[in-house]
Amino acid sequence: MNIRTAWDRTKGNPRRIIVLFAALGIISIAVIIPKAKENGEGWPTSRFNELQGEKMPPVLYLAGKFSEVWKSYPGSPRPKSGEFEMCVRGTNYYFLKCWHGNPTNRPGPFIGLLSEFLPFVGRRYSGWFEVQIAIDDFSWQMGRRWGRFGSQGGGGSGGDLVPGRRLWNQSGFVGALEEGQVNQEWYAKEVLRDLKKVGKYRVPQIIEFSRGDCTQTYQIQKCEFRDEPTPEWFRARKKEFYGRDDETPVQTQTNSPLTK
Repeated sequence: MNIRTAWDRTKGNPRRIIVLFAALGIISIAVIIPKAKENGEGWPTSRFNELQGEKMPPVLYLAGKFSEVWKSYPGSPRPKSGEFEMCVRGTNYYFLKCWHGNPTNRPGPFIGLLSEFLPFVGRRYSGWFEVQIAIDDFSWQMGRRWGRFGSQGGGGSGGDLVPGRRLWNQSGFVGALEEGQVNQEWYAKEVLRDLKKVGKYRVPQIIEFSRGDCTQTYQIQKCEFRDEPTPEWFRARKKEFYGRDDETPVQTQTNSPLTK
C-alpha cells in the first residue's frame, strides 16, 4: 500500500489522519537521526570506551577535522583544512598528524603537462601533511606539501605545549578542568572549549591552538580510550619522521592512519 492509497482511505476520518501523520513522523525520525550521526553531528557517548576507575586504558585517541588560519598580511600563508588524528599516552608519549590529500596520488607526465595550462586539473594531486611528536623531553614537528610543481617540506624542534597533551598530568588523565581553560607558554596558547562530560571527566570537543600569527582549530569528532599504541610505536614514529642517529628529518610521505 503506497502513501496515496493510505491518504484516500483516511479522507473523512480524522483519527486515521492523525495516525497516518504520526507514522510518517516516526519514519522521518528513523531516517534522519542515523544520517545525522553519519555526518558527524553531535558526539554520542557510545563512542567512548567504558571508564572504570583505575582500569582506565592508558591512551587517549582523538580524531576529527582540522583548520588553520593566519593573521592577514602581505605574503601570509593561505588558510587550510583537513583531518587529524592524535594519540596521547600519559605525559610521556604524544603523536599528532594533520593532513589533506594523498601523497601517493601523483600525476603522470600527461596530467602534469596539462595542469600547467589548466591549474584545476592538478588540484586533486595536491595536498600536505604535518606531524608533531613528543617523547619525554624530546619534541619535534615537521610538514610536507606536494602538488603539480613537486614537493617540499622541513621540520624543527617543538615545545612541551602541544594540542591536547595537558589533558594528562603525572597522576594520570585529568581532562579539562573548566570551560575555556587556557594552557599557555611564552611561545603558544591552548584553549579548551565545548566540554563533554564523560564519567567524572570533561573532554573538549574543540581545541584552539595559537602560535604567533597562526591559529589552529581541532574539532574533535571521535574520542576513545585505548590500550594501544605502545611506547615502542611512538619511538618508531620518532625514527620514521625525525631520523635514527642524527638531526636530519626523514622525508617520509606516508598517509596511513594511526595504528589502533
